[in-house]
Amino acid sequence: MNASADGPRVAVICDYSLSYLGGAQTAMLQEASALAAAGAGVLLLSPSPDRVWQQVRPPGDIEHVRVPARFTLPGLDLPVVPNTRRLRRRIADLLRVRRIEVVHLQSEFGLAAAAAAAAKELGLPVVHTVHTFFWQAPAVGQVVIAAGVRRFHSLLTRLPATTARLSDRPADSALRNMTLTLARRADLVLSPSAHQARRLREAGVGRVAVLPNTVTESRGSRH
Repeated sequence: MNASADGPRVAVICDYSLSYLGGAQTAMLQEASALAAAGAGVLLLSPSPDRVWQQVRPPGDIEHVRVPARFTLPGLDLPVVPNTRRLRRRIADLLRVRRIEVVHLQSEFGLAAAAAAAAKELGLPVVHTVHTFFWQAPAVGQVVIAAGVRRFHSLLTRLPATTARLSDRPADSALRNMTLTLARRADLVLSPSAHQARRLREAGVGRVAVLPNTVTESRGSRH
């Protein structure tokens, strides 16, 4: 991040790996690039190694800081970054040194939870983009999966699980409650669709705004 940047300074937080560019990762990178193009200084925290960041890095004043994962969940390709006191302290230090003004969560797991806690400690506003609220689990074993999801997410985030009834299927409901748990800790939640925004409000999220995903031109060979 350019220390002389005149625009706002935004920390973007992503638990997901950038080694593959799914919809959430692509939308996040395009949004970060759009912020930089508008004059913001962007600090992006993710578990991705530097070599991966150099392959996917979008244009603009964007600094990437790697937060190493403990391990990656097989089959899901989800880096596991637990919310620990040490991590919260490290993030708070980064936010101070980079003079961050807004913390923008792009996921709902341990790294996002740690960043939200660090931001609250420093009195910084937290924005959360919900890429999907409509998680679905396999039809078989819904009750068992639901119990495992709630336990896993609470251990990872150090946050009590929300238990709103968000689906007739218990595992789907538990997965959607992961998002709800983090969304309720944000000062503002952004949804790319009006339909999803309505469902978030119905689930008890106070401030929800509709903001379609940023679309920029592909840079072809860089990806």
